[in-house]
Amino acid sequence: MGARFRFTLQPLLDRRRRAEEEKRQDLEACRYALEGGSRELELLADSRRHCLERIVLSAQTGSTPQIRLLEALLGSVDTAAVRVCERRTEVEAAYERARNALTAASRERRVIEKLKERRRLAFQAEEARREELELDESNARCREHARRNRPPSDGVRKGGSVIALTRLNGQPVMLNCELIESVAQNGPSSLDEVYPERSRRARDDTACPERAKRVEELGTAETVVTLTTGNVVVVREPMDEIERKVIEYKRKIHAARTGT
Repeated sequence: MGARFRFTLQPLLDRRRRAEEEKRQDLEACRYALEGGSRELELLADSRRHCLERIVLSAQTGSTPQIRLLEALLGSVDTAAVRVCERRTEVEAAYERARNALTAASRERRVIEKLKERRRLAFQAEEARREELELDESNARCREHARRNRPPSDGVRKGGSVIALTRLNGQPVMLNCELIESVAQNGPSSLDEVYPERSRRARDDTACPERAKRVEELGTAETVVTLTTGNVVVVREPMDEIERKVIEYKRKIHAARTGT
């Protein structure tokens, strides 16, 4: 299970969020107070209009005491409207301060949240790199395990670096290609270069059928392989086929070591 992301400034972010919520509530309270003041002014305006209408009506009927009473009521309505307007001015100022405070709190909260998002993305990228590294290491271990437990292929044997060739007489021979010193195409025309002593003896005793046959075989050899041990092997395969077998053997050795 992967590690979980932990933001060290999470307590600070929580405080910023709570402060922003408090500022939002203060702004809502100021807005509610503004709306209440507006409604109160509308009521006072209706009362003032009603008083004026009654004053005009009383003036027509000639009722002086009633007119004075209505004028006093109109004065109290005007006084109340002035007080409401003053309170509204104060509430508007408080509303403006609350809105600015909410804007500042929101900005501070967003700063911490952006920092948290950047750190979260960096954490995810680091986790992805760590998982990729673990996967690469696991794959490398699997390849190494498969390489070690892979059975040897046809051209590779434990304890020997051999390729299969054929002698002139048709008998197969397993030759250690790591010991090959040189390869000569078509071989020598006589035994002087390969087996000088045996060639001389063969020429001295051509009456022996077996030796004569050997002279003929060695004299028509296709390829002569000289080993670092000094031994010489005459085979039927041409030089390019021997080269191909050696290259194929080297490739199998490389694949067995690298696991590819």
